Amino acid sequence: SKGNIPLTDLVYDVNNILSRDLKGLYYFSTAAILQINLQTNKISIVNAGHPPIYFFNGNEYIRYESMGPLIGLFEDSEYEKIDLEIKKNNILLCYTDGVTEAVNSNEEMYSEKRLLQVLNKTTTESPSDILFSLVGDIYEFTEYGKQKDDITAICIKAIQ
Repeated sequence: SKGNIPLTDLVYDVNNILSRDLKGLYYFSTAAILQINLQTNKISIVNAGHPPIYFFNGNEYIRYESMGPLIGLFEDSEYEKIDLEIKKNNILLCYTDGVTEAVNSNEEMYSEKRLLQVLNKTTTESPSDILFSLVGDIYEFTEYGKQKDDITAICIKAIQ
């Protein structure tokens, strides 16, 4: 049934629709698509050209690179998924490239290194506090300067 379409098939279909509709325009999108199953405590992820996703497994953050091409650029692109088992206090962070590419007055980028430093300091915090710490650190780094891109992040933490 349509409600049980595999995540990779869903992304494949969306990519083909957008590829046809945007043909010749050279528009595309990145996307991180997550499917969360609360009964099995599993998260399935397809990362299509989006920045890496960070997963805290209780000991360390694991970096998951993009597993597929951009969406809307090429028809019939194949996408892979990863399945993660979520346990208490595991953390998942997805973010846009505006986070790591935020610049200060010296034109230095915020970077994944700084992102990871904040994440490693906040593993015991709530998702909202992790995000407040991250955004606060970005604002301090950029001296509250105007940015050219959005600064967006989503944080999920298992509480049981």
